[in-house]
Amino acid sequence: MSFDAISYLRDLNINFFTSGKNVSPGWIAIQCPLCQDESNHGGFAPPDHPGSPYSCWKCGGHSLEHVVMALEGLSFHKACQRVKQFQTDLRPSVPIKFRTPSGVLKLPLGTKGLTKGHKDYLINRRFDPDYLEAKYGLLGTGPVGDCSHRIVVPVFYQGQMVSWQARDITGKSELRYKSCAPAHEVMNHKRLIYNIDHCPRQSILVVEGFTDCWRFGDHCGATFGTTFTKAQVLLLTKYKRVFLIYDGEPEAQERAQKLCFILAGLGVEAENILLDQGDPGDLDQDTADHMKGELL
Repeated sequence: MSFDAISYLRDLNINFFTSGKNVSPGWIAIQCPLCQDESNHGGFAPPDHPGSPYSCWKCGGHSLEHVVMALEGLSFHKACQRVKQFQTDLRPSVPIKFRTPSGVLKLPLGTKGLTKGHKDYLINRRFDPDYLEAKYGLLGTGPVGDCSHRIVVPVFYQGQMVSWQARDITGKSELRYKSCAPAHEVMNHKRLIYNIDHCPRQSILVVEGFTDCWRFGDHCGATFGTTFTKAQVLLLTKYKRVFLIYDGEPEAQERAQKLCFILAGLGVEAENILLDQGDPGDLDQDTADHMKGELL
């Protein structure tokens, strides 16, 4: 599904730029209506862009619906209709783009099975490392390479490992999480929902990260952070009910509410669940199991 931003902007007689200052190749830039923008910091992304369909250098990524609401002063429901009006394909399929010529995933240097250090980290997080290793195919790295001392979490789609993320276990790395480079993954992980192969029901719990997902297990997927892409939204539209359980921070809750609004506009029963404190991965197992049973 591709949004024809040029036709839309021409319909509103809004100036736009396809090159020049602040304009990346393939982007369509405008003066952002969502912040105090005095230049052309806002932009509609190219159709194959894995991130937000609209992003501003000043205020970040936004859904098309919220941009349209700001530009035209419309309600969310009316904005959804306007977005559909300028979509070039009203029968979308999830875009599957193979990044590596051979279709073979490249794992971090020195990847092997979990060691005692990896397992101790998981135990300290109140997880069963042997169960997770068998269930989710967890791997680990040693002291070599630019992805050292990490738990490697494979990303599967339709039974095939297509990408990965890696979690630092030392607490010393500036980056807690690293993701497979786009050139080395078979499918971009931000086009997928983590654990979606184990979410066959009409209802799904959706969390931020894989550790949150492990706490709930089957029938729970993760969006790899609080930002979400059009492809991830499309994957979630196959469900009748979606329950968002993001962290309690204001930014995470804002993203969760935004995703709920978008899904509701596409006919999905979407609800944002706010935890009393912490994040889903920090729940004790009995509480997580009870919550899942109540919702699903």
